[in-house]
Amino acid sequence: MCNRFNYFLWQWVRWRDFLMKHTVKLVKLSTAILLLTTATMFGLDEARIIDLPDFHKFSHFDAWFWAATMGVQAIFQFVMMYCKGSLKCQAWGDLALQLSGLSLIVVGAMFGAQYPPFAWQMVAYPFIGFGVIVAGRSLNKRTRQSLKKGECEHDKLA
Repeated sequence: MCNRFNYFLWQWVRWRDFLMKHTVKLVKLSTAILLLTTATMFGLDEARIIDLPDFHKFSHFDAWFWAATMGVQAIFQFVMMYCKGSLKCQAWGDLALQLSGLSLIVVGAMFGAQYPPFAWQMVAYPFIGFGVIVAGRSLNKRTRQSLKKGECEHDKLA
């Protein structure tokens, strides 16, 4: 029984390592595209070109604030994704991934605060944000371990 459990754990670690080696850029790219799309949608909603579902606003400038915040995060993700100079640069990119996930959770909560009309954003954004935070934390942990070792292991993952 113990051998089966150890084998299962070993297979899980191998599978996780395989996924981490081949999906780092995909996760960062898809997150940046999602942030850029969300920023565009907030901007178009505030310009009255499209109509998003209601979300909780503290002031008239909330949509512009979130459009700018997510746009800056998306651009920062694109820049950090192609930064291959150092592990410190990649660690900043991984931290930015975690902050992007937090932003998506907050945006989902803003849609959830105006609950009576159900919107898919109140469910999808928090789940995606949580996944992005977990991925960013895992990548950041690996990068910090590589920094401690002095290796360039993260370049092998990308």
